[in-house]
Amino acid sequence: MAYLILNTDSFNTSLACRKLEYFKKEEYQGIVMSKYLDQKNHSAQTIKMQGKNDYGIILARDTSGFYDYVKAGDSLIKIKGQEYIKVYRQDSILRQFKIYFGCD
Repeated sequence: MAYLILNTDSFNTSLACRKLEYFKKEEYQGIVMSKYLDQKNHSAQTIKMQGKNDYGIILARDTSGFYDYVKAGDSLIKIKGQEYIKVYRQDSILRQFKIYFGCD
């Protein structure tokens, strides 16, 4: 009998680091239209935005608290090369979140 032992910690960290690198390449600015758990995509936290084009942000594995904080009507700005998202509310509140996928 043979046993196979998988080191899921290193696999998950590697996947998280790839997700972070992809996220850093993104750039967007727009208004949050809605947020939902995408049942077809492993219940991924998803934010639907309207800007130059309608698009969605998928935040699988993020633990920054961004998804829980953001709400419809907020304006979001993500600058290419950064791992931060800035959230502006109608009452001029600015909050910045460092999106964290588990990459150390």
